[in-house]
Amino acid sequence: MSLPPATELALQAAGLIGTWNTDVKAARSVLDSGAAALLAGDVGLAGQPLPLEIALQPTHPDARDWVFDRIRRMRRTGGPFSAEFRVETPTHHVKWVLTLGILAPDEAGMMRGPGCYIDTTSTHTKPF
Repeated sequence: MSLPPATELALQAAGLIGTWNTDVKAARSVLDSGAAALLAGDVGLAGQPLPLEIALQPTHPDARDWVFDRIRRMRRTGGPFSAEFRVETPTHHVKWVLTLGILAPDEAGMMRGPGCYIDTTSTHTKPF
């Protein structure tokens, strides 16, 4: 889907990193190029069904268990989802990421749904 340039600029200004789409039965998520670059650590993984451990590989060690537990619970129950957590970039910089989405049964009763990742680092950075 192509968005108008003004919409793309607004999303970029809002900190949009990228999107995800989860298929719970397959236990896989598909990331777009922005999400794959930061969260899977490889833009080449965009569009490929990935297990949670790969899709969120750079999750900060202090947040990893908490984030993965929340995601696994949401995959069982469905509904709206939000979580904010830290990731560590390959250059060892820490970024804060907010994920928002929803999982619901599709026409066949299979739990699936979309979401997005937003960079919230600036809200956690102290001014000079």
